[in-house]
Amino acid sequence: MKGDINKIRELLLAQRQEILSKIQTKSEEEEVTASNRGDYVDIATDGLAHELSYMFEEREKEKLRLIDETLENIEQGTYGECMECGDEIEFERLLALPFAKLCLDCKSREERRSKIPIG
Repeated sequence: MKGDINKIRELLLAQRQEILSKIQTKSEEEEVTASNRGDYVDIATDGLAHELSYMFEEREKEKLRLIDETLENIEQGTYGECMECGDEIEFERLLALPFAKLCLDCKSREERRSKIPIG
């Protein structure tokens, strides 16, 4: 599975670079927009655009955090290990969801438990 993990590592590094580029581009676009303010309608529109940009950036930063955490797990040799049972997470699952921390069985149990009404 080592070669497979290297494949995932390369995909994560590429995603990381893409996210950093997107954040940089958005930041540069905001600087240009801020310097071209016009009337009140433009300012209000800019405010909405800024809010959407902020939400986008926060989502991208969360993805970066997950990518960095996953890359750290790869470096430590703990990547692909279920945090619940310690078994190996299926490679197909990791390919589809590189940030998966639970094997399919443990994830299914977790979801069933969360659907049980308390009280």
